[in-house]
Amino acid sequence: MSEFQEFVTIQEATVLVKKPEITIRRLIKKTKTDYQMTNQRLSGVIISDYQSGRLIYKINTKFLLNRFNLIEKTIDNQSDSQVTISDYQMTSKRQSGLIVSDEQEISKTIIDEEQKEITADYINTLKIQLLNKDDEIKRLHQLMENQQRITMHTQLQIEKLQLSLTTGEKKEETKKRKKVLGIF
Repeated sequence: MSEFQEFVTIQEATVLVKKPEITIRRLIKKTKTDYQMTNQRLSGVIISDYQSGRLIYKINTKFLLNRFNLIEKTIDNQSDSQVTISDYQMTSKRQSGLIVSDEQEISKTIIDEEQKEITADYINTLKIQLLNKDDEIKRLHQLMENQQRITMHTQLQIEKLQLSLTTGEKKEETKKRKKVLGIF
């Protein structure tokens, strides 16, 4: 049996629970959200620390192992806060399929929650795009109506001009005829 420190970094957690870094990051994000929603203190589970100008998250080892069902509390006179893992127990659980099914359930739950979040974000984006398109369609419709009004007004002006030209031509012809006929 090997002993572990109270808090581990994300990289140390990936080695400890044999999960990818993104899984540990998702667990941290979900845990932070859950604790904020219930107004619980997060300091005993996840801590953040600045090292070399970067924010480093550390997660409680006991909490991490418990989340992935890899925890074994010592029964002898040691304190309850000490956490150990039995390599034999891990191997037997892996062989029996217990850990695999737990991993699958956790992965499925995380994926389902992420999928819901992604879907909700996508739907919101589509709603915004739809509203923008509706506004653009309304604006284009108004432009078309204005263009139709301008076209109709122009056609009326052209007709008036043609009418005045034809009327003017007829008056000119009448004057010429009168002049030719000597009726002035």
